[in-house]
Amino acid sequence: ICKNNNLYLLTGSPAGGRWSILPASPPNVLRFIDNLYYLDLNVPGNYTLTYTRGNIYCSSEDTRHFTILALPVVDAGLDITICENDIKTLPLNGFPTGGTWSGSGVTGNTFSTTGLASGNYILKYTWTDPGTSCFNTDQLVVRIMAVPATGFTVSNQGCKGTPIAFTPSGPPNTNYNWDFGDGQTAISSGPVNHTYLTGGVFTVKMISADPN
Repeated sequence: ICKNNNLYLLTGSPAGGRWSILPASPPNVLRFIDNLYYLDLNVPGNYTLTYTRGNIYCSSEDTRHFTILALPVVDAGLDITICENDIKTLPLNGFPTGGTWSGSGVTGNTFSTTGLASGNYILKYTWTDPGTSCFNTDQLVVRIMAVPATGFTVSNQGCKGTPIAFTPSGPPNTNYNWDFGDGQTAISSGPVNHTYLTGGVFTVKMISADPN
């Protein structure tokens, strides 16, 4: 029997007997609930189960040996965080090898973000022990982060030597990486001033990043 969270109802024949189990430890493998006997299948081990009917003068019994098998240890790996606009295919490496992956974006042993919106996706990895036929499942979470919609405003022109204000329009707590087109850069979390030392036309680039 593979380990699971079920209680198995014991039914001896003829009815009216009592059940006992060896070893008696760990406790609660044999349970007596509402005048019925159950086996707790959540405790791996080798056990001997005996059904006895009769009294102190005359009795009979029957015995069965059984094993509750431990489930295999399965590891799906670490959770994954990726940006929504970073479209890629990622390899999935479950342990032990040879199991089966399932979930949105899964094909065989790979995960693709193609066609998936931002959000959390649960990927499950199931592996079956070929020696016992017991299986177990582990899972990881793929977090696809929404790309913040950002931009910035600035005066179309200014005088050299005079600070020019660049004002980003992204959501709160966004970090901004600036390239002012004159070889100078800056990092800010809000508006930033920059002074051009020479005249000319400059292309300004801003990259926004969610700190989460």
